Order: sequence, then C-alpha cells, then structure tokens
Amino acid sequence: MTDTTTTGEILVQDTLGRVRTPREKREQILDEYERSGMSGAAFAALVGVKYSTLSSWIQHRCQKWRGGEFGYGGDGALGRSGAGA
Repeated sequence: MTDTTTTGEILVQDTLGRVRTPREKREQILDEYERSGMSGAAFAALVGVKYSTLSSWIQHRCQKWRGGEFGYGGDGALGRSGAGA
C-alpha cells in the first residue's frame, strides 16, 4: 500500500509540537475545500488536518469577509460576493 500523505514538505513545529501552516497553504486548502463539495470532517481527513483546525480557518476567513477585506457581499455564502438572497 502506498502512503498518500507524504508530500516531501518539511513541517515546522512550535515548542508545543503544533505544525504551523503558512497562510498561502491555508488559503489553497480552503479554496479546494470550497470546490470539493465534501463535508468538513471528510475533507479535513483527506488533507491531513484536524476538523477543528479546518473549522477555525473557515471561521477566520468568514470573519474577514464580513469585515470587508474580501468584498463580502452579504449573501452569507463562503467564497461568494454580490447581492444577497
């Protein structure tokens, strides 16, 4: 059986053993999550992060949109801007 989780990347850990994911990588993961149509739990397992971590990233991204940083349009949808319902 082949290990599909090995990417050749060096993962940097802090003193508590947590892996730090660069912002660009987080954004790529969130973009892929939006396109996947998968549940959060299934997608988190697929990419190798904890579900709580993925949820936190999504929540922070939504807060940025609500704050206007990403042109949040008021429709409540992650990744979409424009007129509301």
